[in-house]
Amino acid sequence: MPATVELVNTSIVVAPGSAVTATIRIRNTGRIVDEFTLVPVGEFAAWMSVGPASLPLFPDATGEASVTFQTPRGSTPAAGTYPFAVRVRSREDPAFSYVAEGRIQVLPLLEVAARMTPRTSSGGRLSRSGTHRIEIDNAGNVPATVDVSGADPDERLTVVPDRARVVVPAGGSVTVRIKVKARKRMLQGSPLTIPFQVVAAPAGAAPVLLDGSLSQRAVLPSGFGQVLIAIVPLLVVAFIAKTVIDNMTKSNAAASQSPIALATAIPTLAPPSPSPTSAPSATPAPTPGPTIAIPVADATFRGLGLFDPAGQGNPSATFGFHVDGGGLIDAKALIASGSLKICIGQQGHTATCGTGATGLEVKKTTTAAGTWTVSLVGASDGNSSTVDFELRYPAASPSLEISGIPFAGSMAKTGLDLAMVATASGALTLNASWGVTRPDPNVILSPFSSYDLRFLNVAQPGTPITASGDNATSATAPANFMLPPNAYELTLTSRNATNDLVLDGTVSWP
Repeated sequence: MPATVELVNTSIVVAPGSAVTATIRIRNTGRIVDEFTLVPVGEFAAWMSVGPASLPLFPDATGEASVTFQTPRGSTPAAGTYPFAVRVRSREDPAFSYVAEGRIQVLPLLEVAARMTPRTSSGGRLSRSGTHRIEIDNAGNVPATVDVSGADPDERLTVVPDRARVVVPAGGSVTVRIKVKARKRMLQGSPLTIPFQVVAAPAGAAPVLLDGSLSQRAVLPSGFGQVLIAIVPLLVVAFIAKTVIDNMTKSNAAASQSPIALATAIPTLAPPSPSPTSAPSATPAPTPGPTIAIPVADATFRGLGLFDPAGQGNPSATFGFHVDGGGLIDAKALIASGSLKICIGQQGHTATCGTGATGLEVKKTTTAAGTWTVSLVGASDGNSSTVDFELRYPAASPSLEISGIPFAGSMAKTGLDLAMVATASGALTLNASWGVTRPDPNVILSPFSSYDLRFLNVAQPGTPITASGDNATSATAPANFMLPPNAYELTLTSRNATNDLVLDGTVSWP
């Protein structure tokens, strides 16, 4: 070996929008002058630079190069820990190639902005209400939990959002509708503008204040009140005159009948009328019960690996789950490194499929409870590909059966990097196992692997709950608890995995 390579800093921490450096030390152990080139490689290479890019060294001489990590202030890369690597090559010995590896932690960034449209709404003469839209944007690299509320200083309005709390994904946006209604009607007069304020308060960040107003209109048109004031006295006089005339008419009719005529009048007896038959009472229609809203389960897989080591078939990952009622099943490839196919199907029915790359979305509507399957199918050329994948479906207690996931994702040795949004309070459970599925009978691999398991609240990151094991073929989630509507991240990593190690398991959350 013509050189020894040492990465001085193997664990780096960087905040979005800032830069940090690490040092690589190279010693020429050969007998001739050599020049060594350094190139960043791996998923994190886009945010790395090396200077100098080459080091000429005399025999037994040592040189150093700086590796600079500079991440943008934005939603990528997401908060978390990533591997990084620098490849070192020799000019004199082309066969020499050494990869120095380390890990870098990207700190969370919470950056929430909001805007209101329209600024002023106009209520009708009878409705007294208007509607506004609040667009909440998250430019940070972690999901943001935002509480939305509103009020007016004079308490003349009710300000009600359609959702009091929303979770805005990193780099995404959410729309909240605000209904504003005047508490009292205005009988007459010119339109009145009433101001109010909406507060969007992200957990862990300063609240955003938005000013708006409602233009309230009078029930009666302008000037109509004066017309009523003039007409009402005339109506009263007319009513009194009509009453006097009716009384005089009745008195004259009674006096015209003489007493003799009244005495000789023979009353005619009318036959008794039959007793009225009571109609059967109508049976009241049953009052429909309230519709129970089923929470939407939200699971996002990051850096999910699709790999076929022999290149003999289409690599795939499968997710089985149960829906608790009617709703929408939505599967979307957020980021895909290559072409893939997404299929949604129910047992005994034809699956709905779509093909594409980044942005591919397949939806399926369900009207009743049942068991469904979503599959991701990648290319069959034997090359590794990765997908950031989001799955949403109606379920009060979500549970996913996963199968066919190799330890070959965007972090090279990650089998599972899953973010879930809790809709209720409760515990997360994970039971995972893995085995070797290499199709070559002449190659014998051990399924035993050392693993690390991590559980973290991404909305309020702190010290993660971790577990690990050595020479194992399975893992279970550590003790944990989830609170709504926070998002949580579960990461299962193999320390010595290859693409031939495939993960199966079940994960459930509240």
